Amino acid sequence: MKKGGNLMKCSNCNKEIEDGSAFCAFCGAKVENDTKVQETVPEVEEKPVKDAKEEKAETTEQAANEEVKVEEKKEEVKNEEKSKTEKVEKKEENTTKVVDPKKNQRHSIITIGIVAVIAIVLIIVFAQKILSSYLKDLLNLQFLKLMLVKQQLQIVLMLVHQLNFQQILVN
Repeated sequence: MKKGGNLMKCSNCNKEIEDGSAFCAFCGAKVENDTKVQETVPEVEEKPVKDAKEEKAETTEQAANEEVKVEEKKEEVKNEEKSKTEKVEKKEENTTKVVDPKKNQRHSIITIGIVAVIAIVLIIVFAQKILSSYLKDLLNLQFLKLMLVKQQLQIVLMLVHQLNFQQILVN
């Protein structure tokens, strides 16, 4: 059993029990009080003490090294960015546009279709204007013909009335 203040640990179940107990209250194992176990203290590595000047010099040197590393890293990143940009520019220069004939044909067909639809719409609009103008003229002509026929019928009616009147007079 390990002793530590008013409590000690059972060597069987490693639970804390009261100092001086003959048996563990948890597992029932017999407690051996006469065996003393030394407490283990972790060893501390001894380092030589440096004076303030040496530490300041080391700190300054480390800071300078870190600054150099940071600058190198910045330069490396900058070079990588520049390299990537140059690669993209070269790739764009070297890349010629490859025109897919099927895609180009599709564009041509679509363009022709749109032009045809526009032409048909324009023809319909102009045809309506021309036809409506023609129909108006035709209707006006028919109206004039009807008016002429009406006048002719009126003349015939007048003649018929005159003849009837003259027959009445002769009788």
